[in-house]
Amino acid sequence: MAAERGEGFLARQPAALDSAFALLEAVAQHGPGVTTRELVDALPMSRATVYRMTKHLVAQEYLVRTPDLTGFALGARVLALGEAARLTGGRDDRPDPADSTDRTDRPGERSGHDTRLS
Repeated sequence: MAAERGEGFLARQPAALDSAFALLEAVAQHGPGVTTRELVDALPMSRATVYRMTKHLVAQEYLVRTPDLTGFALGARVLALGEAARLTGGRDDRPDPADSTDRTDRPGERSGHDTRLS
């Protein structure tokens, strides 16, 4: 298997994925028509990295060029992911930190024993 031999993801690839998602999120926040210059100003990436990533994301249809070719918008593949998340309920199974129910504060739950107070 490739993963067992140390092949597959290189050490720098997770950071590249983080950067790609950050770029997509920046486009989503700025809205259709965001320019490369605006993305460079908004992100902690070099101009060359932003240009390279936008070019790749356009080629993969995660971004599209605006009709006047001055900016970018989210592409069909991002929209398809959003639709799939909506259809599946977009569930996030992680506990909600705002949930005020802290089970560890209940008597007996830490040890699994029933603690009775009299």
